[in-house]
Amino acid sequence: MKLLLRDLGAFYQDCKKQDMGFYIAALYLVFSYLRPQEIFHEFGIVPWTQLTIISGIVYILINSRLKFQSIHISGIIFFSVILASSLNSHFRELSMSKLSASYIWLIEMFFFTNLIRNGEQFRLTIILFFLILFL
Repeated sequence: MKLLLRDLGAFYQDCKKQDMGFYIAALYLVFSYLRPQEIFHEFGIVPWTQLTIISGIVYILINSRLKFQSIHISGIIFFSVILASSLNSHFRELSMSKLSASYIWLIEMFFFTNLIRNGEQFRLTIILFFLILFL
């Protein structure tokens, strides 16, 4: 038990050192995977996941942290393949109606790759992600 408390204390101390971008990404993970707005209906008034993505993009733009990386090219190529296959589908209306999931994924990829800036933030985000999944 002491080991667990020590590790949680170290995790907390590491999280306190991070910038606002990390906290916005962490809030997105909480609202997207843990979904407290579904558990406590008082929180369900505001679309929290969309609000965290918008605030993260605003934070990126205000702090001039927008950086185009090689992974973004792969994401754009992948989205282009999805778009082309949707346009050439036998059930075009159905595939085009489900296209929003793909471009939301692309926006989330830009969101995370520009907010999580170093290895320590990546490690803390992965730890937080697994803590949320195991709750």
